[in-house]
Amino acid sequence: MPTLYAFDRASPSRFTPLTQDTTAAQTDPAPSPDGSRIAYVTDRDGNAEIYVMNADGSNPRRLTNTAAAEGSPAWTPDGSRMVYASNAADGTTATFHIWMMNADGSSPRQLTQGAHSNFQPAVSPDGGTVAFTTDRDGNYNIYLMGIDGSNQRQFTRAPAPETNSVWLADGQLAYLLQEPGRTLTSRVMRATVSTGEAVPISPQGLAVSDFDVSKAGDLMALVVTQFGRGGSVSQKLYLWALNAAGAVPTEVPPARSQDRLTSPAFRK
Repeated sequence: MPTLYAFDRASPSRFTPLTQDTTAAQTDPAPSPDGSRIAYVTDRDGNAEIYVMNADGSNPRRLTNTAAAEGSPAWTPDGSRMVYASNAADGTTATFHIWMMNADGSSPRQLTQGAHSNFQPAVSPDGGTVAFTTDRDGNYNIYLMGIDGSNQRQFTRAPAPETNSVWLADGQLAYLLQEPGRTLTSRVMRATVSTGEAVPISPQGLAVSDFDVSKAGDLMALVVTQFGRGGSVSQKLYLWALNAAGAVPTEVPPARSQDRLTSPAFRK
């Protein structure tokens, strides 16, 4: 079962387990802006719900309580609220929408509507804008909207899928772009929101499935899928120094050889 671990970026081989429940999955970690709490998703109560715990793994408590599935929690910069994805509108379909709630789980309200899925929300550093992934135009693109759900508009327009928004401290937006003409490789792009101009910040030819960027913007974590002979598949986590000429990626070894490392999230 997936579980959550923490490690220091200076000692990436030393893992500290944060969750102890081996009978349920724990995924989608999202540290609070001050680093004191971590929101995450677990199915310990029978379906995917959002929980929060202290940064050391203590005092886990449930925030959502619906018959639906919730996921992808993301904090507002002041730590008072979260946005997340849920199919709670009916609880019977795979159509997810973006919701917002207070950090204690109270006052949930739906921000997106319609027949298409909206998921992977991320809140801008100034707290005014939410980036999210949607297939409402027939392809996975990044959209933007106000923190209250207003002014929803398309941001990326490539013919290939664009997903996994991550805001940078300077207000730029990073996301995954599937490489044109390829189905298995993706690059992390960094875009200026005012112009939409984007440049790649990860190497070409990697099957990047997830990533995160440190709060200082100096380090990127990449989850890379590798395909071997005979159909074997492995998944590895790398740390990549940004803005450093000649930087070499550092592999983060898993706590156990059979583990796959996914869903990286920086606390700092």
